[in-house]
Amino acid sequence: MFPLLNPLLLGGLAAVGAPILIHLLHRSRVVPREWGAMMFLEELMAERAKRIRLHELLLLLVRALLIACLALGMMRPVLQSAASGVRAPGVHTSTALLMDNSYSMNAGHSRTAWIEAREQALKYVDTLQRGDDVTVMFTSSAGKGSPPAALYDLDRVREIIRTATPRYERTDIPRALTAALQKLENQHNPRREMVFFSDMQAAGWNLNDRARWSFLSNTVKSSRIPPNIVLAQVAKARPNNLALIRIVPSRAVVDTYTPVVFNITAANEGLEAAKDVAVTFSVDGAPKTTRNVDLPPGGSEVLAFEHKFETPGSHYVSCVLHSAQDVLPDDNELFFSVAVVDRLPVLLVDGDHREQALASETGFLRLALSPRNDNDPSWRTVIEPTVIDTLDLRDTNFSKYRVIVLANVAALPASVVSDLERFVIGGG
Repeated sequence: MFPLLNPLLLGGLAAVGAPILIHLLHRSRVVPREWGAMMFLEELMAERAKRIRLHELLLLLVRALLIACLALGMMRPVLQSAASGVRAPGVHTSTALLMDNSYSMNAGHSRTAWIEAREQALKYVDTLQRGDDVTVMFTSSAGKGSPPAALYDLDRVREIIRTATPRYERTDIPRALTAALQKLENQHNPRREMVFFSDMQAAGWNLNDRARWSFLSNTVKSSRIPPNIVLAQVAKARPNNLALIRIVPSRAVVDTYTPVVFNITAANEGLEAAKDVAVTFSVDGAPKTTRNVDLPPGGSEVLAFEHKFETPGSHYVSCVLHSAQDVLPDDNELFFSVAVVDRLPVLLVDGDHREQALASETGFLRLALSPRNDNDPSWRTVIEPTVIDTLDLRDTNFSKYRVIVLANVAALPASVVSDLERFVIGGG
């Protein structure tokens, strides 16, 4: 079926008659004139006239077709497939209905992309007929474990669509599409369709992973019955979303002696500039500092918050973003667990032990790890180095230390190697 997007231009086909009219008006009018030599040319002229008439008719046909093609092109005919609801009667369809239930589908305060996708999916189900089967799949779960069963009960399909909700899991579009195509391959109806409803956000498509997309293409080509694939985009407008991306401390080891800086990245993933965005930094649930920042469209800003922990142990820092322009508030808060220590025991195993303080490499390392401040006798570092000889390794309890350094150690007994392996496996 070929519906027309611009049926009002159907009258343009009347212009096809223009070349025909011009041809008829400009036909050569023959005036008979008798003269003596004409009798010898009549046979030759008759043959030539036939060729001329054929040439003129072909030229007229080409001109008329050019105008007809121009008129049809302006009317924009389209091929309407079964995805639009037109199906051959009596030919049943197996459908894999894949819905993008990622977090971005819930963007917006009133009419979200998820609401539109759900409505479009229900309209699609209304185009199916008795005997068609539908497998409802979601991007958050497709490809994980066994696929859901195909349903012939269309009312049950509608119920699943109406009650489904977006999830917060990471989206993997190639995995979901592959799972949907593989599900179709095992169905029995002679016609196959895969319909994917999504807001087409870039996250999760993994377009740079050529191997996976090549595998997906080969899956389609090797199908016993090539499926009709429909990508249905919903909510084409990109949502205004502000988000906190990550929290990164300035040091891997956090102690109670020196402040640590937490670098927090705030990003604007929308198409409009965000003004006066407030970011609040808290420690163990207690607010410490609030800073305001302007974020350009698609831009990000790293905010540095400094804090000194007073007590060792387990702590956490958090950050909350506040902005009236944000339509996805669920990614506006981040937490980061911090293990604060008041001492970091380090074991230095010296394979070239000497009596003098700085006569070996281990002596210099010990001084570098735990320097002294003569101007402030109370100043100290969290690192507590202990130096032993290789002969003392057998009697050393490695669990008392966080770090072990082997300096100039040529070989180790097998039992010590086993103890070191357990030390590393345990996190040392």
